[in-house]
Amino acid sequence: MNIEELYTTETHEEGSDLTIKDHAGKDTKLIITVRGYDSPTYQKALKKQKMLYTKAVMKNENIDESPFIIEALVSAIIGWKGVERSCTPTAISELLTKAPAVREQIDVFNSDRANFTKPKSKK
Repeated sequence: MNIEELYTTETHEEGSDLTIKDHAGKDTKLIITVRGYDSPTYQKALKKQKMLYTKAVMKNENIDESPFIIEALVSAIIGWKGVERSCTPTAISELLTKAPAVREQIDVFNSDRANFTKPKSKK
């Protein structure tokens, strides 16, 4: 076995396409390119999120976790196609805030490492 076959950070950083489903579970035209959980970019955002969350807990602040989750997921999104609106951090944040079902789809997709695994070539 080649040890490099276990490496995941590069494919997770490259991202993979997720077709967003509507409320009835049907595919929409919105396709979002998402970084995987092992992506260095996403991991950096998670680290920042955890640090801010920990500081808030230590100060006994009332914590709404949604902004932390959204901020991390914004870093996981590379781009989108199928809609007229430009893919900007502000647009992504708005989508994730106003469409919790979309946020959940991205979160689940990002966490499933199989979505970022390339098939082995047959020898």
